[in-house]
Parts: sequence; C-alpha cells; structure tokens
Amino acid sequence: MPLFVVLEPGRVLDTVIEVPALPHTRTGEKLEVPVKRLLQGTAIDEVAGREAVDDFSALAYFTRFARGAQ
Repeated sequence: MPLFVVLEPGRVLDTVIEVPALPHTRTGEKLEVPVKRLLQGTAIDEVAGREAVDDFSALAYFTRFARGAQ
C-alpha cells in the first residue's frame, strides 16, 4: 500500500525512511518511545530488555541508524 502525502508549497519530502522491521513488545505493541530514545542516543540496554521485544534485531537497527550505519 503506498503512502500518499500532500506537501505545503515550498516543502520537500525528506522524512520517510524505509526500515526492515518495526519492533514490538511480545504482546504486539509498537515500541515508539524506545525507538525515539535510541534516536536521541540512549543506549539500547537502557531502552528495553531483550526478553521484552519480539524481534530484538528490529530494535537494534535503530541504534545503528542513529550512529549513521544502517
């Protein structure tokens, strides 16, 4: 399904980034706040426990992304 957006005049689309997966808790909730904290530079072990995430590599991706190494 494509994402359609209408930009304000003079704006450039530069905020949509493809990622391999989105991390979720084991109960299926998206981990939005932990991802935000990773992007702000917080260490991954301070953000979420490995056992609390359905796919820890999905969360770890955002640590690499924040460092500029996707």
